Amino acid sequence: MLIEPSTEYKNEYIEMLEEWRDTGEHLVPFVLRYDHTDFESFLEQIDNLKKGVGLKVGTVSSSTYWFISQERKVIGAVNMRHSLNDRLLQMGGHIGFGVRPSMLLKGYATELLRQSLIKAREMNHSRVLLTCDKDNHGSAKTIVNNGGILDYVDVVTGTEIQRYWIEIK
Repeated sequence: MLIEPSTEYKNEYIEMLEEWRDTGEHLVPFVLRYDHTDFESFLEQIDNLKKGVGLKVGTVSSSTYWFISQERKVIGAVNMRHSLNDRLLQMGGHIGFGVRPSMLLKGYATELLRQSLIKAREMNHSRVLLTCDKDNHGSAKTIVNNGGILDYVDVVTGTEIQRYWIEIK
Protein backbone atom coordinates (compact mmCIF):
# COMPACT_ATOMS: atom_id res chain seq x y z
CA MET A 1 0.00 0.00 0.00
CA LEU A 2 1.03 3.62 -0.44
CA ILE A 3 1.51 5.71 2.68
CA GLU A 4 2.79 9.19 3.35
CA PRO A 5 6.31 9.26 4.83
CA SER A 6 6.30 9.12 8.63
CA THR A 7 8.50 8.40 11.62
CA GLU A 8 6.56 5.15 12.09
CA TYR A 9 8.53 3.65 9.18
CA LYS A 10 11.82 5.48 9.75
CA ASN A 11 13.94 2.36 10.30
CA GLU A 12 12.38 0.53 7.37
CA TYR A 13 12.96 3.54 5.11
CA ILE A 14 16.61 3.82 6.15
CA GLU A 15 17.06 0.08 5.59
CA MET A 16 15.74 0.47 2.03
CA LEU A 17 18.10 3.37 1.33
CA GLU A 18 21.10 1.45 2.69
CA GLU A 19 20.30 -1.52 0.48
CA TRP A 20 19.89 0.75 -2.53
CA ARG A 21 23.18 2.55 -1.89
CA ASP A 22 25.04 -0.73 -1.29
CA THR A 23 24.12 -1.81 -4.83
CA GLY A 24 25.29 1.47 -6.36
CA GLU A 25 21.98 1.83 -8.18
CA HIS A 26 20.63 5.34 -8.85
CA LEU A 27 18.06 6.43 -6.25
CA VAL A 28 14.70 7.16 -7.91
CA PRO A 29 12.57 9.15 -7.30
CA PHE A 30 14.71 12.17 -6.52
CA VAL A 31 13.32 12.61 -2.99
CA LEU A 32 15.17 9.45 -1.95
CA ARG A 33 18.35 11.52 -2.30
CA TYR A 34 17.22 14.04 0.36
CA ASP A 35 19.31 14.06 3.53
CA HIS A 36 17.44 12.05 6.18
CA THR A 37 19.98 12.24 9.03
CA ASP A 38 17.65 14.67 10.82
CA PHE A 39 14.50 12.68 10.13
CA GLU A 40 12.06 15.29 11.41
CA SER A 41 13.64 17.90 9.14
CA PHE A 42 13.52 15.42 6.26
CA LEU A 43 9.78 14.86 6.79
CA GLU A 44 9.23 18.61 6.99
CA GLN A 45 11.04 19.04 3.67
CA ILE A 46 8.79 16.38 2.08
CA ASP A 47 5.71 18.12 3.53
CA ASN A 48 6.87 21.53 2.26
CA LEU A 49 7.33 20.03 -1.20
CA LYS A 50 3.72 18.83 -1.04
CA LYS A 51 2.47 22.25 0.10
CA GLY A 52 4.65 24.13 -2.39
CA VAL A 53 6.47 25.97 0.40
CA GLY A 54 10.02 27.20 -0.22
CA LEU A 55 10.39 25.50 -3.59
CA LYS A 56 13.64 26.00 -5.49
CA VAL A 57 13.40 27.66 -8.90
CA GLY A 58 12.25 25.10 -11.46
CA THR A 59 10.70 22.80 -8.84
CA VAL A 60 6.97 22.11 -8.71
CA SER A 61 4.94 20.93 -5.74
CA SER A 62 4.63 17.18 -5.41
CA SER A 63 3.44 14.46 -3.08
CA THR A 64 5.64 11.58 -1.95
CA TYR A 65 4.46 8.15 -0.89
CA TRP A 66 6.26 5.05 0.33
CA PHE A 67 5.18 1.65 -0.95
CA ILE A 68 4.87 -0.68 2.06
CA SER A 69 4.44 -4.45 2.24
CA GLN A 70 2.13 -6.18 4.71
CA GLU A 71 5.27 -7.07 6.65
CA ARG A 72 6.07 -3.33 7.08
CA LYS A 73 8.94 -3.39 4.61
CA VAL A 74 9.46 -0.24 2.54
CA ILE A 75 9.56 -1.65 -0.98
CA GLY A 76 9.82 1.59 -2.91
CA ALA A 77 8.68 5.15 -3.30
CA VAL A 78 6.81 7.39 -5.69
CA ASN A 79 6.84 11.15 -6.17
CA MET A 80 3.80 12.67 -7.89
CA ARG A 81 4.04 16.17 -9.29
CA HIS A 82 0.95 18.31 -9.00
CA SER A 83 1.76 20.13 -12.25
CA LEU A 84 4.44 20.15 -14.93
CA ASN A 85 6.86 22.80 -16.11
CA ASP A 86 8.71 22.80 -19.45
CA ARG A 87 11.61 20.72 -18.09
CA LEU A 88 9.30 18.06 -16.63
CA LEU A 89 7.39 17.86 -19.90
CA GLN A 90 10.65 16.75 -21.54
CA MET A 91 12.07 14.59 -18.76
CA GLY A 92 10.45 13.65 -15.49
CA GLY A 93 6.73 13.78 -16.10
CA HIS A 94 4.07 13.63 -13.39
CA ILE A 95 5.22 10.45 -11.68
CA GLY A 96 8.67 9.23 -10.67
CA PHE A 97 8.88 5.84 -8.98
CA GLY A 98 11.43 3.33 -7.83
CA VAL A 99 11.63 -0.07 -6.18
CA ARG A 100 14.48 -1.25 -4.00
CA PRO A 101 16.90 -3.54 -5.85
CA SER A 102 16.02 -6.77 -3.99
CA MET A 103 12.36 -6.35 -4.95
CA LEU A 104 12.83 -5.87 -8.69
CA LEU A 105 11.28 -8.27 -11.19
CA LYS A 106 8.59 -9.36 -8.73
CA GLY A 107 5.69 -7.19 -9.94
CA TYR A 108 6.05 -4.57 -7.22
CA ALA A 109 6.80 -1.69 -9.60
CA THR A 110 3.68 -2.44 -11.62
CA GLU A 111 1.57 -2.45 -8.46
CA LEU A 112 3.24 0.68 -7.11
CA LEU A 113 2.43 2.54 -10.33
CA ARG A 114 -1.12 1.14 -10.41
CA GLN A 115 -1.77 2.51 -6.92
CA SER A 116 -0.08 5.78 -7.90
CA LEU A 117 -2.55 6.22 -10.73
CA ILE A 118 -5.39 5.99 -8.20
CA LYS A 119 -3.70 8.80 -6.23
CA ALA A 120 -3.28 10.78 -9.46
CA ARG A 121 -7.02 10.47 -10.11
CA GLU A 122 -7.66 11.74 -6.57
CA MET A 123 -5.43 14.72 -7.47
CA ASN A 124 -7.81 15.37 -10.42
CA HIS A 125 -5.40 14.29 -13.16
CA SER A 126 -7.16 12.82 -16.17
CA ARG A 127 -3.89 11.75 -17.75
CA VAL A 128 -0.30 11.65 -16.61
CA LEU A 129 3.07 11.78 -18.28
CA LEU A 130 5.85 9.36 -17.33
CA THR A 131 9.33 9.31 -18.80
CA CYS A 132 12.22 6.88 -18.66
CA ASP A 133 15.56 6.37 -20.30
CA LYS A 134 15.19 4.36 -23.49
CA ASP A 135 17.50 1.67 -22.10
CA ASN A 136 15.44 1.29 -18.90
CA HIS A 137 13.39 -1.65 -20.14
CA GLY A 138 11.96 -2.44 -16.69
CA SER A 139 10.44 1.02 -16.25
CA ALA A 140 9.13 1.03 -19.80
CA LYS A 141 7.45 -2.36 -19.23
CA THR A 142 5.95 -1.14 -15.94
CA ILE A 143 4.54 1.95 -17.62
CA VAL A 144 3.11 -0.03 -20.55
CA ASN A 145 1.63 -2.60 -18.12
CA ASN A 146 -0.32 0.29 -16.58
CA GLY A 147 -1.67 1.59 -19.88
CA GLY A 148 1.21 3.79 -20.98
CA ILE A 149 1.23 4.78 -24.63
CA LEU A 150 4.57 5.85 -26.10
CA ASP A 151 4.29 9.46 -27.29
CA TYR A 152 7.80 9.90 -28.63
CA VAL A 153 11.49 9.48 -27.95
CA ASP A 154 13.67 12.57 -27.56
CA VAL A 155 17.31 13.17 -26.75
CA VAL A 156 17.73 15.23 -23.58
CA THR A 157 21.27 16.12 -22.51
CA GLY A 158 22.63 13.23 -24.53
CA THR A 159 20.21 10.59 -23.23
CA GLU A 160 17.33 9.09 -25.20
CA ILE A 161 14.17 9.66 -23.16
CA GLN A 162 10.87 7.90 -23.84
CA ARG A 163 7.69 9.82 -23.05
CA TYR A 164 4.53 7.89 -22.19
CA TRP A 165 1.03 9.13 -21.45
CA ILE A 166 -1.45 7.19 -19.35
CA GLU A 167 -5.14 8.05 -19.51
CA ILE A 168 -6.68 7.72 -16.05
CA LYS A 169 -10.10 6.10 -15.98
